[in-house]
Amino acid sequence: MSIFVSASVSFLIACIGWFLLEKRANRTSRRSESFSLITPIISILNEIEEMAEDQLFANLDAKKDLTQQQDLLSKRLVFSTKSLSKFDLLRSRLTLLSSRNIAIPNSKLIELKQSLTLASIDDISKYQAVLTSSQSIQLELHNAFERTYQ
Repeated sequence: MSIFVSASVSFLIACIGWFLLEKRANRTSRRSESFSLITPIISILNEIEEMAEDQLFANLDAKKDLTQQQDLLSKRLVFSTKSLSKFDLLRSRLTLLSSRNIAIPNSKLIELKQSLTLASIDDISKYQAVLTSSQSIQLELHNAFERTYQ
């Protein structure tokens, strides 16, 4: 009888150990997969920042040279198109993360979109608004990740 009890207890301990190990492995893999979704979002935000910088320099250069002022309109149209497509891509990636309980407030996205579309990026303060909103999203994204997987 004592052999049966001893074997049962050993089997129960082994089952609990396997259960806990499986649970930890699933949590680790889910954390890793979620973090791998954050990397492209950071990359998209960096591309948006670079496009805003290019737009700032194009505006500053056009103020100096009259011939470049004619090209400025086409550059603004290209910037608007590219920035909105990047923004849509960013929003779709964030939707994937929100299904994993890593979400950022919509106000951060609205702030970024407003900084990109309300006015042409023709001075440093408008460029700074894009950078601030982009970095705010990055910070909030990392904070949400840490809250979810601490």
